Amino acid sequence: MSRALHRRQTRRHAKVFLPDDHPKLNLTPDEKRYFSQLFKQAADKNDTGSIVTGEEAFHLFMRSNLQQELLGDIWAKLDPDNRGFLTLEEFVKALRMIGRCQSQPGWEPDVSVAMQRKCPLISV
Repeated sequence: MSRALHRRQTRRHAKVFLPDDHPKLNLTPDEKRYFSQLFKQAADKNDTGSIVTGEEAFHLFMRSNLQQELLGDIWAKLDPDNRGFLTLEEFVKALRMIGRCQSQPGWEPDVSVAMQRKCPLISV
């Protein structure tokens, strides 16, 4: 087996690591499991498995049934430099913000809320 193929297969089966004590994310055990699963689904589609591109996120985020404009606002707050991708931490913040928007219609997306423990879980 080629070295490149081995690396790709290893990445594909690797677990996404979301530490319990991440100082910025303050994850609950349920969030850790669920967000890891969603990140793995989206990140596995790219070559590195360590980021989620806009295209990959778009399909997942649209399943939230929120307006595309609102999802675009959330993305813009987390990717202000317009890199076209989210890191794991940024992806988790987006999921928390989407969960809050789903549970509180009319809520204006705010990144500081994405840092709070026990945000409503996103439904996709």
